[in-house]
Amino acid sequence: MSYCKRLLCMFCLCCLLLPVSGVAQSQNIGLVISEVHFDSTNIENSWIEVYNPSKHRLALGALVYNHVLSPNLLPVEVKKKGGIGISPGKLVVISSSRKNDFNKKTNVIVAPGLKMFGPGGYCAIFTKDTGDMVLSDCFRYGDLALSTRFSVYTNNIVSYSNGIYSYTKNNPNQRNNKFTIMTSSPGSI
Repeated sequence: MSYCKRLLCMFCLCCLLLPVSGVAQSQNIGLVISEVHFDSTNIENSWIEVYNPSKHRLALGALVYNHVLSPNLLPVEVKKKGGIGISPGKLVVISSSRKNDFNKKTNVIVAPGLKMFGPGGYCAIFTKDTGDMVLSDCFRYGDLALSTRFSVYTNNIVSYSNGIYSYTKNNPNQRNNKFTIMTSSPGSI
């Protein structure tokens, strides 16, 4: 086969494979923060809902704040297991205490470190992917002056929740989709 024909075959093969890899990447968007309730008047009532919109089981590997020295606020037993697996179309609620009354079918992880959300900052979740931690979704909260340096990562902004209200993603199937204040509904998409 001549050099030109081989080059043409390689070009055609690449053209066929590129769209397939693009589709595979778009399906694996990672975990999404679908609802947030940071209650500054009752920190025991604070929680974050994490949803898996992908077609694959994904592991939540870390939850971090920018202002806390601990790099991962998930409980020690969850960290030892390498994270918490979330099946496609399912969610997990990370709660600051056991006092929260969630739907009995809801998978709840108690993470006391969630109480340390402070006056304002940045919160992010990481998907554990083949041993690496990959930034999956994030939001800024509270006093925005304390999180302006993170505005390059996200314009998702959450104020403190009052009573029965929380911040819910308009479209939980998309990262960095805007939050809207609504009646709290932890454990349901």
